Amino acid sequence: MINANYSQLNTEKFFFFRSIRSKLILMFLAASVIPLAILGSVAIIQLYFAKTATFEVTENYLPSIINLNNAENALMHIIEAQKNHIIAPDDATMRALENKIEAQQQILTKALAGFEITLDEGKETEAFEKFQHILDDFLRLNNQVILLSQKNEDDKAQALSIGKANDIFQETLALTEIMLETNVVGSENAKIATNTAAHTGVMLTLIVSIVAMIIVIMLAILIANSIAKPILVITSAARKLATDDATLTGIDTTELDKIIIRQDEIGDIGRAYDTLARYFKALSEDFVQVSQGLAAGNLRVTPKAEYKGDFIQVKNALEMALANLRLVIEDIVQVSQGLAAGNLRVMPQAEYNGDFIQIKNALETALSDLLQVIEDIVQVSQGLADGSSQHATAKAEYRGDFIQIKNALETAAVKLTEAMGQNAIQNWIKTGQTQLNEQISGEQDVMTLAKNIITFLTTYLESQVGVFYLLEGEEEGDIGENVSLKLLASYAHTQRKGINNKFKLGEGLVGQAALEKQTLIINDLPEDYICVQSGLGEAVPKQLLVMPFMYENAVKGVIEIGSFYEMTDVQLEWLDQVMPNIGIAVNTANSRTQMQALLQQTNATI
Repeated sequence: MINANYSQLNTEKFFFFRSIRSKLILMFLAASVIPLAILGSVAIIQLYFAKTATFEVTENYLPSIINLNNAENALMHIIEAQKNHIIAPDDATMRALENKIEAQQQILTKALAGFEITLDEGKETEAFEKFQHILDDFLRLNNQVILLSQKNEDDKAQALSIGKANDIFQETLALTEIMLETNVVGSENAKIATNTAAHTGVMLTLIVSIVAMIIVIMLAILIANSIAKPILVITSAARKLATDDATLTGIDTTELDKIIIRQDEIGDIGRAYDTLARYFKALSEDFVQVSQGLAAGNLRVTPKAEYKGDFIQVKNALEMALANLRLVIEDIVQVSQGLAAGNLRVMPQAEYNGDFIQIKNALETALSDLLQVIEDIVQVSQGLADGSSQHATAKAEYRGDFIQIKNALETAAVKLTEAMGQNAIQNWIKTGQTQLNEQISGEQDVMTLAKNIITFLTTYLESQVGVFYLLEGEEEGDIGENVSLKLLASYAHTQRKGINNKFKLGEGLVGQAALEKQTLIINDLPEDYICVQSGLGEAVPKQLLVMPFMYENAVKGVIEIGSFYEMTDVQLEWLDQVMPNIGIAVNTANSRTQMQALLQQTNATI
């Protein structure tokens, strides 16, 4: 053991300079404050650049792009309404189209005013002024086309519309696209500037971090001899002592002498180590002989060293534990062997004394509860594996923390049942949507499309009869006296004498549903309303569902479905989800038919 001369200690040195904590604080301040200050400055500068570029995008380019897109859309609506005005069948339609043109001109004016605010003086202003002059010419020619159309001079209006007015419109549209592209390019450049600022900030941060790391490493090397090396020596000595190497083989004891006479925290550690080493050597030798006795299977081994202070309690505890441990260990071994062999009914057999009685009671209780829980878990697990919620219910009596297992099993059973039900509903809804989309996809005429739709809806809902009504006589959302709903296609429907196949708005259930734009559900139908016929006879549906389908809030037709049973909420929800798709498909088919007719009319005029 080290013999240290503590009388050589010099206690007159200033405390601050002997404190390792103070040295570490000074080192930390030197290694962190300066790099952090540089890093903060770099981050603030790059954030300013990024903020400037982002402000340019959000306050200049993005509003410009939005306003130009609105202006372009307004121009497209104006030219579309102009052409429809020429071929409008009546004055009411013309007035509606004129109102639409006026509304789109207001949108156009508002969008251009918003775009002008974001312009920079110079080339952008000159280009915008040129665009306004051309736009004024287009609006003037558009007004001339409308006036000619109002006078029923459709040929002149058509010639002006597809001639000079169309040329000016194309030039206006081209200038709009150029300005839009200019702002998009500017926005991309601003984004690039933002990314460049962020990249530069990251690189500079990385460089500063590397410099700080180098400084810390250099400082760590400088203080290693005064702090780290003594700690390593003491650590090595402690490890040697832990391995019962009291001679400290391979350690320079002169280094330990130097540590012990130091007046800082390292010296305190060295002196504490020397005191503890002497005492723990004696205790370790006694622990070793007790441990060796236990390792050799000698449960009658007893402590022999002189224990002092609180360590006397350790000695007493060892003697008492060694006396009782033999019986407990032997019994625990036989219980463990039984469990290892899969015998859950094994029980403690030895006589337990003192606190060991609690071990016996705990073992008996745990074994009993474990047997019940495992049997119940097996039963529940089998029920869950079979997908049967009836056989997935915990039935055993659970206590303590085992209640959590019961709750988890019951929750799993409930969630399994709910998940299976929800999955079935979602699969039914998604399958129906997919199959309907397949039925209405492609270029189909209205008659074929209507037949495919009503056939699929009736069969998928497992209903018995279905009718498809199409709205006729409406233009651009205007509804007049000539508007009616005509039966276009049906499924399992037989036309009966005296029953209309055409309804005006508000007439009958079909007309009322279209007028209100609401679904009507009627139960207990009269026997003479609608029948389902087959070779074996006929019957009256129990429920009738009348649903309008719309496109852009305009009614395009009505679907009527009769069923022998009341439809579920899931079926009604599915119908609400697919009706907009039906409206889009029907509107697309109508638009295709109208476009072909318009094209033929235009070719005939030319």
